Amino acid sequence: SSGRVRRVMTDEVRRRIDGFIARNRENVAAGLHKQQMRKLDMWRRLQDEGARIAYSTVCQYVRALEAAPKPQEKPAKAYIRQYYEPGFRCEFDWGVLTLWIGGVRRRL
Repeated sequence: SSGRVRRVMTDEVRRRIDGFIARNRENVAAGLHKQQMRKLDMWRRLQDEGARIAYSTVCQYVRALEAAPKPQEKPAKAYIRQYYEPGFRCEFDWGVLTLWIGGVRRRL
């Protein structure tokens, strides 16, 4: 292997990506599952801030963090298939979105 030093993945870039991931975790904990940054969003934000980094480099770093063992993983959920006669039962799955509007948290 070569002895070259990574010039693009600096400590500052790592801190920024770690911050994005921490914010994603906070959003999930607050019930804001749909308001997470994707890897592409992270890369674009870094580009806007002047970091000259490739999208694949961001993906590799995030993938390495995701592969790291997590302290507490949720148990797997079970799906139970149910069968009903046509017209016997009707179910709705209503979606819920949590937003901050004017500094107030609202569930819509």
